[in-house]
Amino acid sequence: MASVEAFREYHPEWNVFVIGREHAFEGDPTVSEEAAAAGMLGARFYPLRTGRLTRTWTSGTLTSLLKVPLGIAGAFTLLRRHRPDIILSFGGYIALPVVIAGWVLGIPAITHEQASVPGLANRIIGIFAKKILTAFPDTVRAFPAAKTKFIGLPLRSVILHPPLSSDITAGKGPVIYITGGTTGSDSINRLVYPIASRLAARYTVIHQVGRRWINEARRFRNTLRGDKRRRYLVFPYLDAQDHAYILFRMHFLVGRSGANTVYELGVTGKPALLIPLPWSAAGEQQANAGILVRQGSAKSLNQYQLTPEKLISEIIDFSGGIDASLAGARKHRTDWPTGAQLSIVSEIVEYLSFRGGNK
Repeated sequence: MASVEAFREYHPEWNVFVIGREHAFEGDPTVSEEAAAAGMLGARFYPLRTGRLTRTWTSGTLTSLLKVPLGIAGAFTLLRRHRPDIILSFGGYIALPVVIAGWVLGIPAITHEQASVPGLANRIIGIFAKKILTAFPDTVRAFPAAKTKFIGLPLRSVILHPPLSSDITAGKGPVIYITGGTTGSDSINRLVYPIASRLAARYTVIHQVGRRWINEARRFRNTLRGDKRRRYLVFPYLDAQDHAYILFRMHFLVGRSGANTVYELGVTGKPALLIPLPWSAAGEQQANAGILVRQGSAKSLNQYQLTPEKLISEIIDFSGGIDASLAGARKHRTDWPTGAQLSIVSEIVEYLSFRGGNK
């Protein structure tokens, strides 16, 4: 939502609407974070249901593929009704039918490739897009050079200027931020619960578990006693302000290696113990984690080889060598561009000026 924030700041006259997932998980009534964030930023939100393109065949592949034409039809209806001057895509299975429907209607698309390794849907989007912007420099090679440009990842302003206080009481001593990403991770949660008591004896633990699992997490936390309960804090989701504060306050992060997480760690100069999502498209999260590992600020763990005991051992070892990891993180902070949100605004203005658009 960093781009929507930038649109609101620099072009409040633009009429912006967001197309995305209504729910974070299939069959789950919980509203997705992008739907909630769009509303908070004053952008209209329209849900779209569609299928995913996958490189591997599973029992659900055919059902998912059959939903793709329905997604294109739904996107076509939305775009024909609202007639935007341009589509800004951030890739993924939701964006694909929108970009294709836009192409049919003659609505141009600019796409931002957030992943270090483009997935199948994003490669197809690249065929239809007029301009391709990338978060990572090496990703440029995956697309036609004539229309591809490296700009970095759009960041919310609060990441660069974090609040110095929060309603979250981080406590004294080292702070570990455990997160499975926006929606949380059941796999990571189940690795953490058996060792939470011992972690809380050494650290203050901020554990973002996801809205889907917050009730279970709260029940577990209530089994802890005294200081350990006070030092083990669980949250369904952290808004931009609290997330930025914890990034600023923490000693290191334990969690997934999605593009946003990795980029924010790079920009803020913070170390991390990363557990890439094993089934991420085209090994994207493993590649993302590798960027921070090579700069000396992170260690990557294989989820399939992790047990609670192995994880706490890795956390203690990583904490013991935190000075070297922190030095690596700080050394490379300037490698991460921080103006991508403004670059996107400029690219849209340039394209609309060329076409004579006014939205």
